[in-house]
Amino acid sequence: MRPLFAALVLVSTAACSQESGAGPKSPHEPKWIEYGIAADPTTTAPENVQAFSELIGHLQRKAPVKVELPLQRARVESAKRNVDQTGGPGAILRLDKRDAAQSEVLTAEHLDHELVVTVEGKVVSIGWIKDKLPGEFELAGRYTDNDLDQILKALE
Repeated sequence: MRPLFAALVLVSTAACSQESGAGPKSPHEPKWIEYGIAADPTTTAPENVQAFSELIGHLQRKAPVKVELPLQRARVESAKRNVDQTGGPGAILRLDKRDAAQSEVLTAEHLDHELVVTVEGKVVSIGWIKDKLPGEFELAGRYTDNDLDQILKALE
């Protein structure tokens, strides 16, 4: 069974973004997500935090969402629509093998912390890490079809 990354339980994220200043994506450019651990305001210095003000989906958290630096970048090998465990729209993200090990290490070191996932600088998922993520995980929660279309289009 795939680890479930619930946007419903929300208090974290991961993202996919393009290099700043880059033009339109070519079909041969890799697709990226960025992800990190949600910042704990009681222990994380403000200079070690990046704030995201745009959220996609019915996330239970208000913007801005603050994430500890540095964010991790990972190439996305595939992103496919599916039906999540609640019967709602979701997606399966599979990271490139070169980046999957990094995801597994970070999540293993931060069990019971919130993981924030972003796509093109927008928070798309915040979920509690319950198990290490070995490079494939499910975005699940309260997305509309339009929300999911926006996320998947960015990862085409």
